[in-house]
Amino acid sequence: MSFHRRRNQPRSGTPLFRRIASSKSLFHALPLLRLFTNLKVLNIRFDEVDHCSLYDGESESIRPQELRYYTLIIVFKCLLGTWSGEWQKQLEVELKIREQGDEAIVEPADTQPTIPIKLKTLTISRIDAYDDTRLTSSRDFHQVIESPNLRELKMFTNENLMKSDDETGRYTFFECLPMTWLNPRIAQNLRTLSLYTSDYWGWDPKMDFRQANPGSASSFPNLKVLALGNYVFSHQWQVDWLASLGSDNGDGGFRELYLDDCPIMWFARSWKPLDTTVTVCLTSDGDQVRFSNDGYSRKEDVISGGDDLQLGYTETPFGLR
Repeated sequence: MSFHRRRNQPRSGTPLFRRIASSKSLFHALPLLRLFTNLKVLNIRFDEVDHCSLYDGESESIRPQELRYYTLIIVFKCLLGTWSGEWQKQLEVELKIREQGDEAIVEPADTQPTIPIKLKTLTISRIDAYDDTRLTSSRDFHQVIESPNLRELKMFTNENLMKSDDETGRYTFFECLPMTWLNPRIAQNLRTLSLYTSDYWGWDPKMDFRQANPGSASSFPNLKVLALGNYVFSHQWQVDWLASLGSDNGDGGFRELYLDDCPIMWFARSWKPLDTTVTVCLTSDGDQVRFSNDGYSRKEDVISGGDDLQLGYTETPFGLR
């Protein structure tokens, strides 16, 4: 298959050219996933790459976040049995990676039946700490994540590769996690949950597990195994939350707990004033549940880096408040 060079396209042999060719091969191979109809465990591992090495702002290359999004949406469509050759063609045309002769690679698989795959375990490594609403608001995402067959979810997040703009994406990701990847339907199904990040999280950026499945006696009532990496403990509610997990799993609580490099914070120096607001969540019955944000930095202050503040720092002792 020839690879014709278009305007602004990198020359053959360059790293960027190889990256584009690799993307083409990836998108040609991914649809074959749906042929594994008895698949139970799926591991998706993205490259740990530098943003600038992939996209120079001019060449017709795929940004890292775009690559992650399109990879996941193809995978989810394959799992649901909704993938089609026509949809794939349209996608490749939009991404400008489809050329004459590509049909011979993709179309033979169109003759194979497409049925839903009952996945039990989903592992995603090196996904950006960025809430891509194109994915998390899509029907494909919710049908896969909320499937009663999915019992194990394992995620390792990278720092946001687009942090040249600001830190908003990283904070929004964890803020939205209880409504996206950990929404009430998946929270009630999970038996195993593993969440690791490349940097500390929990206090800054804040991750409030109380908002996952709010109003219930346990955020994850059927959970048996929990693994957290780089998660910071700073408040008493986090300990109480751990004690409530797995209340309905038949074992009287979760059976295995793994805390990798999860410090207990005893002192913090941050922009003042600290947050004193209350977060209001709605339960599945429409009732309101309130969670205090006392002792956390205000999101807007941390993102701005104190540029607009004249109050300086506050030093706060912590003893699992």
